[in-house]
Amino acid sequence: ELNIPITAKELADVLSTLPKNKAAGPLGIPYEFLIELMPQLGPDFLDLLNELFIHESMPESWCEGIMVLLFKKGHRDTLTNYRGITLLTCFWKIFM
Repeated sequence: ELNIPITAKELADVLSTLPKNKAAGPLGIPYEFLIELMPQLGPDFLDLLNELFIHESMPESWCEGIMVLLFKKGHRDTLTNYRGITLLTCFWKIFM
């Protein structure tokens, strides 16, 4: 079922799949930071995620992103030769 609280196992499963050495996003917090702190922050972070889930809300800062254009191929002066990506905060990615 989808409308139930997030479990500690679900959070641990998500954390175990997080990529390493990736861009940190707009808050500047990399995945490695969260992974290292989870033994201390895990229960409180899980409570926070469940409160956000129950109240159907999310901090505005979690919804912000940094748009970056990545060059694909061809001439660098042609906009269609770029692909846009958005760097999102790691909190948003974990919550989703």
